[in-house]
Amino acid sequence: MSKYFAFALLFFGLSRECLQAQTPAYHWLTKSDGEYNDRYGRYSNKHFEVDKAGNIYILERMSDQVDFGDTTLYGSAEAGPYSFVKYNREGQFEWARKLVGLDNGEEYESWGWINSLQFDAKGNVLVCGEFESPEMYLGIGDTLRNQCRGAFCNVAFLASFTPQGQILWTKQYHALAVETDSPYLYAGADSPIVGLDAQDGRLLAFNVLADTFVLGGQRLVYPRNEYNLLFARLNALNQLEKVSTLTMENGSCIPLAVVAQSDGSALLFVDADVDMTFSNGQGFSFTTTSDDPAVEELFVLFKYGSEGQVLWAKELQGEYTEASFSSDGLGNTYILGYFETSLSWDGQTLINNPDAYGGFILKIDQAGKIIWKKVYENGAQIAIDAKLSNVTPDGGLLAPIFIIAPDENTATTFEGRTVQPVLFEYTSAIGHYSPLGVLDTFVPLPAAGEGIFVVTNLRYAPGGKLYGLFHTSEVDTLRLGTYALPVVEETSKILACFTLSNLPPGLTAPRLPTAIGKENLRMIRTYPNPSDQKLLVEWVPQQEASTLVLRNTAGQALRTAAIPPLATQHAFDLSELPAGWYLVEWQSSGKREVAKILKK
Repeated sequence: MSKYFAFALLFFGLSRECLQAQTPAYHWLTKSDGEYNDRYGRYSNKHFEVDKAGNIYILERMSDQVDFGDTTLYGSAEAGPYSFVKYNREGQFEWARKLVGLDNGEEYESWGWINSLQFDAKGNVLVCGEFESPEMYLGIGDTLRNQCRGAFCNVAFLASFTPQGQILWTKQYHALAVETDSPYLYAGADSPIVGLDAQDGRLLAFNVLADTFVLGGQRLVYPRNEYNLLFARLNALNQLEKVSTLTMENGSCIPLAVVAQSDGSALLFVDADVDMTFSNGQGFSFTTTSDDPAVEELFVLFKYGSEGQVLWAKELQGEYTEASFSSDGLGNTYILGYFETSLSWDGQTLINNPDAYGGFILKIDQAGKIIWKKVYENGAQIAIDAKLSNVTPDGGLLAPIFIIAPDENTATTFEGRTVQPVLFEYTSAIGHYSPLGVLDTFVPLPAAGEGIFVVTNLRYAPGGKLYGLFHTSEVDTLRLGTYALPVVEETSKILACFTLSNLPPGLTAPRLPTAIGKENLRMIRTYPNPSDQKLLVEWVPQQEASTLVLRNTAGQALRTAAIPPLATQHAFDLSELPAGWYLVEWQSSGKREVAKILKK
């Protein structure tokens, strides 16, 4: 079996070796059944999200039909409709909508894509996509009618749903193109994605454009035979306003993720062609390059300022590389994925080995520099297919881990742990990396009944619980603890809510204290203790902000950290302090705890 073929088998694999202290405790499980022609839609990683109340929304492309309990959605496989589904925090199915392009009431083949969903400040759900069909049906209410005229015209759209599944509003933005021989200009707008501006709640959207784009009251005109990347913002009247445009020469890109940052800036991650140039009229220019002829596409991360100006661009490239981007908007940003043979970031070679293949994680700072990196050469793959991980409240990374034992070995080593594969050489596990790059949680999944159980998506939920999407193989009845679910191989998808026992870095914790006092508050934890470099402090998450102070034994404050609500962890650098005893003091809303630590 080839290594590249092994990459395609993401959904196969398991380890029998399970750390007992980290066995998942399942609070509930539910499932849906149905063939999928594209599990997560096109490109974007925003198709499985959890809101602040713990409700789960899943957006997937479907084929033929999907069953959600007593509700079934039907659709033409050629048209490729989407299912848009909500479950509440208890795992109960609430509603499902079918989203599809129509022509005279019939489902329209190759109508477009729905690329992302997001929540606004009021908990409403925003869906973003594109269509070229005469109509677009959003599962309820009237259809959206395509007002474009001409063969080269399509629509980028936004739709807002209430938590009850009703449509609040829809917006259309028309893109028109003149027929041309250009290989890069074909049908107007494509690949719109959506993010949320944390400062004022306004929506951010990026669109790849053609000749003319009708944007609210604006009619934007672009030179023929050029491809443009538009950064737009939704104003208080739900109208898009242009912020900036990048012209692309000798190629095009596909936007994958956009995340607004707390300082008003924004990060945009795109899949781009090699040897193409991004430029604007303000003096910015960036050309993607590669000396490796096997690299046909690569990834670019753009940093936009608060006024929409491009501050910098960095590129990630490698042979057969797939990558995803995760950021919490607070400076914790990760790029991760899969590579073969080579990998580089911003001109820095991370690996160049003709026999290497595996996974990587890069944590980068606000200037695009690497804070820490993990490069696994022996088949360990992190968040393959660019849609699987998220940044946790402590600033760390939660990710499914897919491990391949090299050359069909009976076992492999991952971060010092021996992993035993079950099906061929494949293993599935749950991992959490601390903000300092330590893999502090590694949970190989146990066998599920007579077959295997594979995690494909993970999300952190309020209160410390985890939500996951799982898949089975060679399983007729899924057995997990007291649960027994009939499943169909390759078609059943399991949604589960669970916690991990004794999980170190704040992913799960006791309930919030209901009264002030030590009897209701767990003592803060410090580790390692003693320590000579980094000290990690963990505590029960609070609804209010907290303060953490490192003091000497005389009570003088040496380090102070302001802790946001629901955070659970902070790291102190002890390397420059003299050896001896110190105190760590934690305070929040009248509650106070102190721990004594030793610097070696």
